[in-house]
Amino acid sequence: MKLEDYSDKRLKEETSGAVKSERESTHKVLLFLREIERRRLYRDFNHESLHEYCCKELGYTDGGAHYRVVAMRLLKDSPLIEEKIEQGELSLSLAVVAYNHLATQENVTVEKKEEVVKSILGKSTQE
Repeated sequence: MKLEDYSDKRLKEETSGAVKSERESTHKVLLFLREIERRRLYRDFNHESLHEYCCKELGYTDGGAHYRVVAMRLLKDSPLIEEKIEQGELSLSLAVVAYNHLATQENVTVEKKEEVVKSILGKSTQE
């Protein structure tokens, strides 16, 4: 691939298409991880946890595995949160922020998860 030969317009369009594909792929990975966790298949694959499976089997770094496992757990019961991740409105890093905030609370409902996610959409991790 010789990007130097791309026109400015083609480069912009191809970049946008790649980002869309990346979001779709990330969403798909999260759905696969959700099902692997639901079935506890990581044990059948000789791993102690889903996180370990992501690192040792899928090749994610410790941080990359953590982000994906946490984001998957956040979207687990909420079609709204799943949609926000799929559309790229909720990044993996913001999903971790929301999840960590919710982890400090007891009896977190789906509605509470969605409320927290809605409150951070469009913000940076520092905000």
